Amino acid sequence: MTELKDTLVATVVKWSGREARALRQARRMSVRQFAAHLGFNDAAVSNWERRGEDARLRYQTQQILDTDLARAPQDVRDRFELVKRQQDAETTHAHADLGSGSSTRTRTLLDAMRAQIGSGLRYLPPVGATQGLAAFLESSSRVYVVKGPPGSGKTRLTYHLADELANDVDVQLLSVDSWDLPTLDLAATILRYASIPQGIDPLLTLEAAGVALRRSCLVVVDGINSQEQLNQVGRHIDGILRQVPPDALRFMLVVRTPPDVELATFPVLAASIFMPQPVHAGGASFVLMANIKQNRILEYSRVGVALSYGHRG
Repeated sequence: MTELKDTLVATVVKWSGREARALRQARRMSVRQFAAHLGFNDAAVSNWERRGEDARLRYQTQQILDTDLARAPQDVRDRFELVKRQQDAETTHAHADLGSGSSTRTRTLLDAMRAQIGSGLRYLPPVGATQGLAAFLESSSRVYVVKGPPGSGKTRLTYHLADELANDVDVQLLSVDSWDLPTLDLAATILRYASIPQGIDPLLTLEAAGVALRRSCLVVVDGINSQEQLNQVGRHIDGILRQVPPDALRFMLVVRTPPDVELATFPVLAASIFMPQPVHAGGASFVLMANIKQNRILEYSRVGVALSYGHRG
């Protein structure tokens, strides 16, 4: 009777990449070890796990997984059930909170910024800045690149746009200045901003959260000051764009120039950049120019941003 009960507990009605991954983790095997154990190649198992619940496994494959689970020691089956419950909890949490969690934290940052600025002069954004970002959000593009020299108001503009478009899009305000780039996991950072547990694989957790977004979530990455920084950030964004479904998660990269930077190293990222008509020089979606008169008008606002967040210009 005990053996029958244990077998029923470990039954899977329909296998997908999600359950296959849970079994691999329960067996404490790498993808390569698990593939060899089942008699498949590494690429097949990787593809199952990458596609998750969307992976439709053949009946023969499902039978192989059924047999492997049934023959597994009891401790493996127990871990399998624990991993599945953890997956369910992480997916439920991620589905509910990425958009709203991002907006909640961003509102707190914007409120703090307004308190610092106080009754200073009103900020006037550059002509076309708000309209340009709105056009991007209505397009199929997923990356918006803002470039400008030091002192041109890049950081101040990002906060203004986040506030201006809060009713239409959820926003995260991130800064390269606060990261240890060699150890960066951008997927985990995005989840952390929205107070979502990263789970076993942050990229897969982010994918689940992205699928459930009801509207676009714009991740602003400010403070990119060199090609080296862009290379490290771009590598992560390129990977996220490959994994997370279109129209869910979008990015705004805020880059200081000169010298100009090159994005062609990352093919998916480069192909995802919003390019207005007429096209701006340097492959940017929007370009800010140093303007002495405008800088004087924005002086009080910039002091507020510097006190709250460390102004980068």
